[in-house]
Amino acid sequence: MSDTTYFVTKNGLKCIFVSRKGFIGKYAGIGCHFGGAHRKYYKNGKLYESKTGIAHFLEHKAFMIDSHDALFDFDLLNADANAYTTHEQTVYYFTTNDEIYEPLKLLIRMYFTKGYTKENIETEKPIIISELEEAMDDCDKRIHDKCMKLLYPKDSYSIEILGEKEDIKNMSYDDLDMAFESFYSPKNSYLTIVGDLDFDKVKLLIEEEMAKFEFMDNDIKMIPFIESKSVNSPITIYEDIPYPELHIMGRIESLNYYTPLIPNKMISLLDCIFSVEAPFYKELQEKNLLILDDIEYSIGSHEFGSYFIIDIYTNNPEELKDLILDKLKNLSESDFNKDISMATIKSYKSDCIRALDSISYIGDETLSLAIEGPGYEEEKRVLLSTKEEDIKAFISYIRNSLMTYLIALPKNVKKDN
Repeated sequence: MSDTTYFVTKNGLKCIFVSRKGFIGKYAGIGCHFGGAHRKYYKNGKLYESKTGIAHFLEHKAFMIDSHDALFDFDLLNADANAYTTHEQTVYYFTTNDEIYEPLKLLIRMYFTKGYTKENIETEKPIIISELEEAMDDCDKRIHDKCMKLLYPKDSYSIEILGEKEDIKNMSYDDLDMAFESFYSPKNSYLTIVGDLDFDKVKLLIEEEMAKFEFMDNDIKMIPFIESKSVNSPITIYEDIPYPELHIMGRIESLNYYTPLIPNKMISLLDCIFSVEAPFYKELQEKNLLILDDIEYSIGSHEFGSYFIIDIYTNNPEELKDLILDKLKNLSESDFNKDISMATIKSYKSDCIRALDSISYIGDETLSLAIEGPGYEEEKRVLLSTKEEDIKAFISYIRNSLMTYLIALPKNVKKDN
């Protein structure tokens, strides 16, 4: 089992060391509480509103050190490095089967060094715009984005993480510099190390590397990225899809990411309604309302709430919409099926136990849940002790959620009409 130690460097970087005795692989990751949804904030008492896509743009340029790509340096050190940006965090990490100390120095240096210049910002713009255009060519993503805008109208949480095209075109050095100076600070960052390592040696190295930097002590206060109070009205759209689709969404204000296992518990409850063994699912099948067997759903949580989206291919979206909304708005304990729900949780528990052998999984979960959430150890503890009463508690959350829906029809239907 893992042995986790926490410490904070003299200049405020929060570090998590997870000892995994006998493991060859090692993981190191560093990240900050700054993502695509963070646009409005106070810095030293002054209000700022940034362009969309800044967090992702900074991620692209972070690997530039001394005018070259640090990924080549990681490769030379036999370390596999990468990064990602979400709505609420940006993370940089590497894994290696060799010694960790030199790539760890490189990771810290890269993260706290400005990789952007006026020149390389301009060369990066067409690359990110191309990435954005490729993403928007995916009709499933276009539909998902419209669902998010119904759930969170005019909120930055529903804006594409890559940014809007005009904002990317107009991105400046000052834009990136303001965000970097505000959020890439030790006090807003976490560093996670996982492996069979000498803790004292790792701690000393981190302190020595961090002592090489000077940081400004800015007072940063985030403005909530959810400002809307309700969902938008339902819409019907036409898309490049083979069958009609129904997407039903619910927004839950009283459950945020500090509540452990929101997705797992929500899915295990929705399985009681929409899995192939569920009575309600069989009712929908008997009415010939389903084109494909599977009903899919996605769950998300953030600092200010959570949501669910149910995706269904259907012959009759209007009739199906009425049946599902009625079921969700009147959800009760009679809809709960212990066998179905706990089978889903059992599967999650098995995945969790198997994942204990994965250095990458432990590292990423530890870092991600430290930046936003209850922490990896707490999530694991809650999952392994989850009982049916914990799932039933989510019935009222779904029943009382703010609901809306989107119907997507094939474009040829529009032409026929």
